[in-house]
Amino acid sequence: MTENPAAIPIATASVTDRGLSEKRPLNEDSMLSDTERRIFAVADGVGGAQAGEVASQTAIEVLSEAFTHRDAGGDIEDLMEIAIQRANDSIYRLSREEARFSMMATTIVALHLDGLRATIGHVGDSRLYSLRPDGRLLRETEDHSLVEEEVRAGRMTAEQAANHPGRNVISRALGAEESVEVDMKTIDVESGDRK
Repeated sequence: MTENPAAIPIATASVTDRGLSEKRPLNEDSMLSDTERRIFAVADGVGGAQAGEVASQTAIEVLSEAFTHRDAGGDIEDLMEIAIQRANDSIYRLSREEARFSMMATTIVALHLDGLRATIGHVGDSRLYSLRPDGRLLRETEDHSLVEEEVRAGRMTAEQAANHPGRNVISRALGAEESVEVDMKTIDVESGDRK
C-alpha cells in the first residue's frame, strides 16, 4: 500500500449490454464507477426474475451510499461485506412488501482500490478478472452457480460444465434469501494491472 492511494492513477471505462437472448429484452445491469472513492461494481438483475433492474439498482445505491459515508480509518473489507449484506436485506424486504417485486434478485461484484491493494466482494456469477501487464487474464472470483459448485467438488469437468443445460443457474443472489454469504477477497495489484 502506498502513502497516498489517490496518487496512483486510475483510468476507467464501462459499458453494458443486455446480451443476445431475445428472452430478455430489458438490460437489468447497474454499475458503479466512482474514481474519487475508488469503488467500482456491477450488479446484474437475475434473468427471468421480475424487476431484476430494481434489484440491481438497489444494490448499487446501497453500496455507493456506504462508501460515500465511510469512516476514513474503517476496514474496507468489513465495509464492503456489510454494505452488500445490507443491499440483500433491502432487496429481500422490498420483494416481500410489494407483489410486483416478489421474485427480484441480482448478482454483484464490487472492487475497491487502495493504492496497490484491491478488495473484492461478490455474490452470484458476475465476475472480476485481472489483466496482467504480460497479457495473462486471471479470474479473481468463483461463480456461485450449481454447475461451478459441481466442478469445484470434482463431480463435473470444466468441459462438461461449459455445455451443461443448467450452467446459468445461480446458487446465490442478493434478495433471494433473507441472508446471504458474501465472498470477500483482498489481493495485491501489480502496477499496470487492469481489473
